[in-house]
Parts: sequence; structure tokens; C-alpha cells
Amino acid sequence: MYSVLYSDFDSRKTARSMLDNLPAKMRASKPFLRRVSALRKDLESSS
Repeated sequence: MYSVLYSDFDSRKTARSMLDNLPAKMRASKPFLRRVSALRKDLESSS
């Protein structure tokens, strides 16, 4: 599994809107939203 960071958004609503407007080919891989704090926690626990 790979992680790709797309951008930083002011709100979850804005992030969801951007996710919904990704090209169909990208949406086919079922991207999802995650908080930066969750990513940091995962990185800390894997080291």
C-alpha cells in the first residue's frame, strides 16, 4: 500500500469536495481522506 498526500485543506468538507472531483481513473483506486495527525501516528508507530 502506498500513501499519496495531495494537499492541505481548511476543512473536511473542502477535502471531500476535491476527492469527489478527482478524475475517474484516480477515483477507481478508492482514495480516502485521512488526518495528518493519523498519518504522523502511523509513522511513529512503524519506526
